Amino acid sequence: MKAYSISALLSIFFAGITEPAIYGIGVKYKKPLIGAVIGGAVGGAFIGGLHVKAFAFVFGGLTTLPAFVGSTFVSYIIGLVICFAVALIVTLVIGIDEVESTKVSTDQVGNAKELSNEVVLQPLDGHVADIAEANDPAFASGSMGQGMVIYPTNGKVYAPFDGTITMLFKTNHAIGITSKNGTELLIHIGIDTVKLNGKHFFAKVKQGETVKAGQLLIQFDLNGIEEAGYDTSTFVIVTNSGEYKEVSLIAADDGSHGREILQANI
Repeated sequence: MKAYSISALLSIFFAGITEPAIYGIGVKYKKPLIGAVIGGAVGGAFIGGLHVKAFAFVFGGLTTLPAFVGSTFVSYIIGLVICFAVALIVTLVIGIDEVESTKVSTDQVGNAKELSNEVVLQPLDGHVADIAEANDPAFASGSMGQGMVIYPTNGKVYAPFDGTITMLFKTNHAIGITSKNGTELLIHIGIDTVKLNGKHFFAKVKQGETVKAGQLLIQFDLNGIEEAGYDTSTFVIVTNSGEYKEVSLIAADDGSHGREILQANI
């Protein structure tokens, strides 16, 4: 987790990519996410109150600091320091409860002996490749779980098995589904597409809803996302891979949704 956290932090610093930190740490342990929100609110209020100016539209990161160079640049730097400092202090005060969170995660999917072998169906049309070939290093490293990357040819995501929608982000770019056998799957459409704030994404299900294999989950405008400058690589990750002896890709080629594509064995 420490190694993963460093990787996630570097992704934020140099690329402005926040998903690894949000999904792998914030959502998992909850309290660090609370600390980050509070830190961002306080630092953001400071930056806004001093009317900090940017001279180009850029995403956050150390490589984009030149876009803020001007009369308010020092205030911007101070605001960033406040964001991190406040988030750090709040997280230290309220704690993380890593052990407790791990137990909760285990309880949600049952003990390892209660899991069953799982066959995951391909959730959308396109070219399938091993997760190690992904353009996003956080996913490619396998630190978020084992799985695959799909380069989509259309904008429809279907349920890969019978299960329950356990997570649906408001931006509709990512969805989590848990099977009856206990497999927890994350389907994340595109790289850094959270910054689209839901534009081009349309959910067809709700969180907590029970779905059947092949049911339409999300529609998205593939061309619109690409025209906005985003990579549409879609990641399909077994987030509780550690509960399985092996998670393996059945085929790595062009294919349509509905075929058997991923095998998880206990």
